[in-house]
Amino acid sequence: MRSILLITFFSSFHLWSQDTVFVYFDFGSAKVNVNYQKTFGNFSSDYDLSLVDSIKFVGYTDSIGKLKANLRLSRKRAKNVYRMCKNALDENTPVSILARGEDKKEDAALNRRVAVILYYRPSEILAPEIVEEVDPRCFFIDFEALEYCHTRTIKKRRKELIQLEALYVPLFKTRTHYYAREQSNGNVKVQRVRWKIKSTGMLWWKKKRYVATIPKTSFDKFHFFTLEDTPCDGCSEEVVTKDTLILTKSIFYADRFLINNAQLKVRYFGKGKLKIRAPREYIDISDQYYFSLNARRSYSNQSFGWETRRGKRRQNYFYAKIPIVEGRIPWIKRMRLTSVCMNDSIYITNNDNHGFIDCGFPGFDGGSFRLDVELGTFYQVDSLTGYFALGTSYTSPKSYTAILGGINTHSSFYGAVRYQYNYFTFPLRAMNVAKRWEALDPGNYVSTIGRFYIGTEMKTSFNRTYQSFMEGNLHLGFLITNSRSRSTVPRFFIQGGIARDFIDHASSSPYGFVQVGFTVNMNIFY
Repeated sequence: MRSILLITFFSSFHLWSQDTVFVYFDFGSAKVNVNYQKTFGNFSSDYDLSLVDSIKFVGYTDSIGKLKANLRLSRKRAKNVYRMCKNALDENTPVSILARGEDKKEDAALNRRVAVILYYRPSEILAPEIVEEVDPRCFFIDFEALEYCHTRTIKKRRKELIQLEALYVPLFKTRTHYYAREQSNGNVKVQRVRWKIKSTGMLWWKKKRYVATIPKTSFDKFHFFTLEDTPCDGCSEEVVTKDTLILTKSIFYADRFLINNAQLKVRYFGKGKLKIRAPREYIDISDQYYFSLNARRSYSNQSFGWETRRGKRRQNYFYAKIPIVEGRIPWIKRMRLTSVCMNDSIYITNNDNHGFIDCGFPGFDGGSFRLDVELGTFYQVDSLTGYFALGTSYTSPKSYTAILGGINTHSSFYGAVRYQYNYFTFPLRAMNVAKRWEALDPGNYVSTIGRFYIGTEMKTSFNRTYQSFMEGNLHLGFLITNSRSRSTVPRFFIQGGIARDFIDHASSSPYGFVQVGFTVNMNIFY
């Protein structure tokens, strides 16, 4: 029998109100259909449970069978629906589980049900604060505040509202936000957003936050905004007129709210090096998510998806896999609107990669140049030689190139030109057996990184008394690197392979060699 979810609403003329959700069952069964399990997975997202005063789970059956058996079945149905919703409910919310037994509706299928009744607390009656004489002002969607917000559509008394849930940061105390409600005559009324401090979430993400609700139709068109003084003559919008035209632009923004409520593990194998989990109530599975190393710039954003995991303990989360970017934890980003206040392009350029100069070079894959000192030793043709060299290097996630010149332990000149390709990279902390979930901290480096590489090198050494050579080699190696730009010792390596002296001084035939060394980052001294 195909299951159907029916939702009905009851509203009181007084301050008290309620919503009722019906869950229907197959004949003689107390098992909750899988379709309802998916629906009630978003139970806390679909309803404003923070305002629920109490909740009842009332079980019913049809009139077929014995009365006592039907009473037991109705109670079992009510308990099963309660277990399905339990994780979404506040532990302090009073819950009643009632068994009504048989009901007398004409359609027997409609009798086999559980009614979930949400009783809301009396809401405070506040006269809407209408803002008069707002023109001419700069209508400015507060993009920065939206980064700290989670939005969800909730149902309450036949209306769709947007619930704004924001991190507890000073921004929401110091700024005045507004939303625009369209009237039946086409005009717009500007009203103040009323932020309240509440404890939301559950388990480890239960925290004190700012919460507000505004009409969904208002949010979809205008989001919420501030009213600023115009930056120049003629660059304002007349918000409250019938012919309002708000210039908006879709831009990427860092989802700081989600980041604050997500966790990660560092993975060893697989395409993704970071495994992320986030509470289901804070993920909009129909929306597109992105990751990027930069919180504001719009280039290099890459999309990713969320997935579920089997098992009861994992039902509270969505999971995702994203790579480490240049050794750092990337930002999770989404797209939203911001307003263009005529000629005021400062904020737009700040988020859209115009008007800023990046310290990078086109064509290089996120790498950096560095001035290094390298100390090491190598063994070749029964000879062990140490060296000290100064040089410059270019390091990227995929390759390493260096030019070095210095002196060796035989008081000879030492020089080298080296290129290496990294074919396998992994974070060393992924080797930790006790892989625990930890806070998602964008921009932070993922500890120390291990890399296997293959490379080639040309190096030489000469003076009047020491046997000179002009060597070319192919080698394999392993290095431990810290990709922080200000790390003192960014690279420790060991490598070995086959070499050939082109002037036949060291040997007239190919020979093996081994080399170890480390670099000191000279950039930290200026």
